[in-house]
Amino acid sequence: MKQRIVLIILLCATWYSKGQNSTKDTLYFQFDSDYLVCLKNYEENNTIKFIDEEIVTSAFGQIIRENLLLFTQISNSKILTNLRPNSIHNLKSYLKAKPKTFIDNTTQHFDSYKIMRYFDRFTVYFIVDGNFIEIKTIATLQE
Repeated sequence: MKQRIVLIILLCATWYSKGQNSTKDTLYFQFDSDYLVCLKNYEENNTIKFIDEEIVTSAFGQIIRENLLLFTQISNSKILTNLRPNSIHNLKSYLKAKPKTFIDNTTQHFDSYKIMRYFDRFTVYFIVDGNFIEIKTIATLQE
């Protein structure tokens, strides 16, 4: 009987630890210089932002005009050149293809909070001049 209880506890612990270490799916986006701009900070990390896009946020339970939505290189991440993605997306097309996911219903503008929450579920790379830059999404008005 004790062996069965120990076995059940070990199985539960294994399932729990697998859930904690699960890998994220990966999205790849081709950098579009007509839609995005890529800047470098003092540490030579890349920051990508929209050139001209109306952004709002619903993070505080009301709609507020967002100042900035950034895709920033994860610190200490290496820029890779040898990845072979199955599919590469265009960010503008990807966002517009899923209006219920990314667009605020009342203003019909992109919602930075929705974008940030969505991309947090993935490992995201931007491909800039053949280099794969792993990014995270940052909004100025975060919860």
